[in-house]
Amino acid sequence: MPYKDPEKRRAYQREWVAKRRTEWFDANGPCVDCGTWGNTKNKLELDHEDPSTKIAHTIWSWAKERREKELKKCVIRCHSCHMNKTIQYGRVNKRRRILGHYTSQYVGVSWDSAAGKYRAYIYKDGKQYYLGKFNLEKEAAMAYQKAKEMLYPKEE
Repeated sequence: MPYKDPEKRRAYQREWVAKRRTEWFDANGPCVDCGTWGNTKNKLELDHEDPSTKIAHTIWSWAKERREKELKKCVIRCHSCHMNKTIQYGRVNKRRRILGHYTSQYVGVSWDSAAGKYRAYIYKDGKQYYLGKFNLEKEAAMAYQKAKEMLYPKEE
């Protein structure tokens, strides 16, 4: 029975999509990197193995056949692992360069137009950490690299 009240209809749709998403994640397993099943702060997410094949991110309302076709291109990662992988491979800035929205050629660096300086930041466990403002883009990139080496030491 359709809802006449648009707010009730939207609430029902949100619940329906959330239920479909939760059921799929419950049936298809933990994070491929760390093995966690996620929690309220670190939810499970889809990660396209090849981002260039991604059609859209709003797949949960799609018909089953179309949705399953898109899901085959993905792996499951918790938010922390997804962010770490994305940052590690520089996809955040790569995507912005492609779309024409980037303000720096370096990962973890952006232009702060209000301050007239470059801002450096890094992500850890789904949180962004501010590293400072710098006159030169290269200085900000070096601060990011130093923080990256401290937070993500290379395993030998």
